[in-house]
Amino acid sequence: MSSQSSIPDNPPLSPSAPPSPHGLSIADSDAERGSANPLPTTPPRSSHNSEDILKNVGRTPLQAKVSSHQQTFKSVAFLKKAQTEMAPHYYEMEYDTFMSSFVNVDASVNIPSLSINEEMRSSITKVKGASSELSMYAPLCEVFNEVVGLACPHNVRGQKYTFKDTSSHPESSHDDIKPDLAMYPDIDQAKQAFSYNVHSLKEHAARTAWAWMTMPIEVKHDVNCTAFYFDSPSTGLLRDTELGKESQAQIIKYATQIMIRQHRTFVFILYIFETKARLTRWDRTGCIVSEHFDFEAEPEKLLNFIYRLALMPDRELGYDTSATLATREEVRLVSEIRRPNGYARKCAAEILAPHTQVFYPIYKITCANINGEGEGVYYIGKHRTATYSLMGRATKGYIMFVQGSHLLGFLKDYWRPVSARIPQELDIYRKLKEAEVRRVATAIGGGDVVSDDSDDSEHQVTITNKFLQGDVAPLEREHCRIALKEFARPLEDYEDSKGLITIVSHALEGHDDAWNKAKILHRDISVNNIMFVVSQDEETTREMNGILIDWDLCKERDELNNNRTQNGRSGTWAFMSALSLLYPLKPNDLADDLESFIHVITYYSLRFHRHNMTRSAIKLASEPISEGGLAAINGPHKELGTHVSNFYLDYVEGEDGLNRGGKHKHDSALLGRPGWWFTDASPALNYLVTSFYILLKKHYEQVDFASLWKRYSTLPGPPDQISSEQDYGSNSSAVDGSGLVSLAEAPKWHTDELDVIIDGPEQMNEPPKGLNSHQEIMAVFKEAIRRLNNEKKHKPDKTQDQFYRLPELFVAAPPGPTGVHRSSLLKTEPTADAAATASGAHPMSLKRDTPDSPAAGGQEGAKKSRTNAEKRQTGQEVVNGCEVPG
Repeated sequence: MSSQSSIPDNPPLSPSAPPSPHGLSIADSDAERGSANPLPTTPPRSSHNSEDILKNVGRTPLQAKVSSHQQTFKSVAFLKKAQTEMAPHYYEMEYDTFMSSFVNVDASVNIPSLSINEEMRSSITKVKGASSELSMYAPLCEVFNEVVGLACPHNVRGQKYTFKDTSSHPESSHDDIKPDLAMYPDIDQAKQAFSYNVHSLKEHAARTAWAWMTMPIEVKHDVNCTAFYFDSPSTGLLRDTELGKESQAQIIKYATQIMIRQHRTFVFILYIFETKARLTRWDRTGCIVSEHFDFEAEPEKLLNFIYRLALMPDRELGYDTSATLATREEVRLVSEIRRPNGYARKCAAEILAPHTQVFYPIYKITCANINGEGEGVYYIGKHRTATYSLMGRATKGYIMFVQGSHLLGFLKDYWRPVSARIPQELDIYRKLKEAEVRRVATAIGGGDVVSDDSDDSEHQVTITNKFLQGDVAPLEREHCRIALKEFARPLEDYEDSKGLITIVSHALEGHDDAWNKAKILHRDISVNNIMFVVSQDEETTREMNGILIDWDLCKERDELNNNRTQNGRSGTWAFMSALSLLYPLKPNDLADDLESFIHVITYYSLRFHRHNMTRSAIKLASEPISEGGLAAINGPHKELGTHVSNFYLDYVEGEDGLNRGGKHKHDSALLGRPGWWFTDASPALNYLVTSFYILLKKHYEQVDFASLWKRYSTLPGPPDQISSEQDYGSNSSAVDGSGLVSLAEAPKWHTDELDVIIDGPEQMNEPPKGLNSHQEIMAVFKEAIRRLNNEKKHKPDKTQDQFYRLPELFVAAPPGPTGVHRSSLLKTEPTADAAATASGAHPMSLKRDTPDSPAAGGQEGAKKSRTNAEKRQTGQEVVNGCEVPG
């Protein structure tokens, strides 16, 4: 590949033009990626050039395999859920209004009229006469490239574009998401990505490279397979057939993937059926779709759209201009800094590796310091975590390099709901600091993001919400970032049961401080929001300081008893309390958060410690095993897969659209035992889990189910205590032949698509005895730690990952630098579903117990419920091997 050495890094295109997100950086070609300034990696960089390194792309996925984000995209039920949730958030607009509103070029730019020449008409004729979809690709690329060729001389930034056929080349062998055509910036770094290992006779063939794609294009030849209607007069917008819904899910994938892999505020997608087309614009609140038009009859409509795109500044194309590509020199300076801690070196090496940067380039961002004085400069590359939902907060997390420092930090990037009654997370961090709350992350900067190339410092906000009306209208969302001081490791990296207990107990201390000192309830306790910090200034350390992060769903204590600012549940489905799952309209209280801590411990007890369902072939985590070997052990293990699915992920979607779950959590709580037992665990962990279920039993025996039903259900009569599997059922759309529910298909995962303001007081009952304060659960942790400290020698007890490739359990997150697959389990937030029930819609039909049920306060009913719960355990007599404290 030839080098364009005449183009400097991020060239100033005019005296006032800011650096472009498309500007060149790091290495503009293979020739420039020579040995003069090699990027250090660990282990030392191979002598092979970048082309040799890139040969692994086709075999090794650029993101994780089984637990990757793409695995969820391959799930039919996941796609169906995404399509269903997106369906109310489309808005159809007249073509001229769409163009004038979103595809407008600066009036100062002199745009010559676009003349339709014979070459263009010939290409359009070929599209019209195409016998298949495949035969449409080449003439479309030809006409589009002809148009951008005419436009480029008039682009004041000197930016060029090219259209490619990406239909045959996904980004990696484990990622089959690929649009038919793609518009790319015509620069060397993008070329290196989209031309890698493409051996095709097709003139316009290229690889899908999500990090560089300006706009994807979907092409259809069969009208039955289109996402939208293209008939005249129009019969509607969305094609309401199974094939139509599949096509809608397809373009949702494209928009989501680009928004994750790039720094974008919105994205255009061009949708073509034969010689008809629709223009679409996607942001974090929905999609605006133009009316369809026939570009054979009116070619100027399509060609002017392409022409204008080639002239528009990056901000108008949907790029977040506050994030600019780092220059080669900036990346060199960052990569040369010595990091004493081995884990920090591994993380830095993964992000800075040359082959990683091809598909995950390094960006430079700035954040206002939290004290209001100056700005911090940070560099970020491949995302560490990401939410695979197009709408909502869309949180992404990055390890960040602090300019001029050997220390690493963490950057959170997300879209917050705009409301005076929803606190900003950065303000929450300020309050936590003022109240001297321990064991929480430290915010050092951040705030709402402003487009750097805007004269009026334009804030980055969503637009689609302004056009949606009625119950489906979401709140406006604004782009914001938070820079955190701590470079923390995920909880699942704990070394043994001692580490697990210690780290979670620290997070509980932080939760206690926040509740009692700052009067704040977290409301999203999960394995993802508990991390631990180790010193970056030492080579090795066994000291682990647990912290509690992610306060974006929290509420101040006083707000829990007043007006609800967001309707429905908040939290991560797998770790939410049984009551929160059974009663979707019940606001979170302290007891719900404390129960979530218990589910965090039991989740990792099942995943990384020996119990009665552990396969004999599972070894200690320290013993080497290949991914294939571990998959062979876990893959057939339906017993554990069924238990994990039922306990953490089970749900029913009611007629009102509300999802309910928590049946097995509720049963185990009433029994006072988890339904499984340790076979070779630390006595302290044994004690901890057993004591937890004693607390849960006491808590649930005191719950006033009648009051809960009266206040948070619209069904007449007392609640069902779920006496059989048939009473509760399963969501058939999310269950395969084995009866296992895929993690990716659990309800309302990380969607938070609507935030509804509801007026009226909401008086809360005092939390039931047992989890009414931190006192008892913290005492249990304290005793467990005392027992740990009294052990003469704590033997290793963490096993290999028993959830890896477990049937139907897809853990959605990229792997860490050590290859560990991160778990990111279904964050849920308030949705429009709750509003339907609040307005009088009936929840799912459930069989009701007799008047003596716990719902009516009857002791006989409680006894009956516990008996039924015992019958619904594993099908055998439960012998809990845990020690029961006196």
